[in-house]
Amino acid sequence: NERLLNLEQYRALDNGIPIKVILTDKVTKGIDVIDDLKQFERN
Repeated sequence: NERLLNLEQYRALDNGIPIKVILTDKVTKGIDVIDDLKQFERN
């Protein structure tokens, strides 16, 4: 599922690990690579 649907959350679900989802009105940005994390830490 993870590769087929391109969602890493399916890795947990396929292995029986529950996940939680939170809805928010705030704009968020994902941290997917180390450069994303570095930029987040600077701001």
